[in-house]
Amino acid sequence: MLQDDVLEEENNLVEQLVVKYDGEALANHKIDLDVLTESLNGLNSLLKEVNFIVNGTGENLEVEVEPFREGSFEYLIDVIQNPTQYLDILSIIGIGGTAAVAAGNTLIDIIRMINGRQIRRITLTADGDCKIILEDGEEIVAPSYYRPLLASPSIRKALSKIIHNPLQKDGYETFKISTRQGRDVVIVEKRNAEPFKYRRVPVEQSFSEQLFEDVAITFLTIHKDKNSGWRANYDDDTITVSIEDEEFLQRVRTGREAGIFSNTYYVDLLVRENLNSLDKTYIVGRVNELL
Repeated sequence: MLQDDVLEEENNLVEQLVVKYDGEALANHKIDLDVLTESLNGLNSLLKEVNFIVNGTGENLEVEVEPFREGSFEYLIDVIQNPTQYLDILSIIGIGGTAAVAAGNTLIDIIRMINGRQIRRITLTADGDCKIILEDGEEIVAPSYYRPLLASPSIRKALSKIIHNPLQKDGYETFKISTRQGRDVVIVEKRNAEPFKYRRVPVEQSFSEQLFEDVAITFLTIHKDKNSGWRANYDDDTITVSIEDEEFLQRVRTGREAGIFSNTYYVDLLVRENLNSLDKTYIVGRVNELL
């Protein structure tokens, strides 16, 4: 990041970005009110939702719009973050002054690589990254925090409001985000806007799965009449699990697991995470030997 691109306010960093639309329809420095309203709303929603997903809070971010100034048509925003305690969301999205550091690995870069194709599913790699599997079989690997970002319909809608929708109008040819000093960060031409079109279902399979083999759990509560809603201790956390091992269930129902609350079991545990809500479901596929 260039020093003149940002200002410091106490412990916060203020990054100033210029959002600009260009084309014949904007030659007189005027813009359709619906386009402007949708763009402002979309950018505000994008910044706030990405921040909440990756940082888990809304208190570390402020977005302010400065008075409009002449241009093809552009508006200036101040994005105020605390970079010492939280991830820089502008770099993650790919619209900030530090985006060049992560070139090829930002939200905008990945959406361009996806290029309108359906995401079949997103899984976790052994290293904890997310693997994006597309409809034609191509795979893209990215940091784990892109799982919920790519699966969020509202983030896709926000990007569409900012980029795709305005560029569908006659006389709107280019979308650009640059620093106040004129350094371009993002440029999208009308002919390249299609990847940013809203998808109501961004991921066909909107959950990720990770299988942990032979992990230790202890049961806290059980149900002899159903296989769901059991509570167990796993990795020092209390979780709710479903049991799919029918032989084990039969032993419990017939009283052949007398030490179920005192024993520690090795199990194969499937962790399924909803990419939209981030809720996790725990499924015990097999109960192995006692520990």
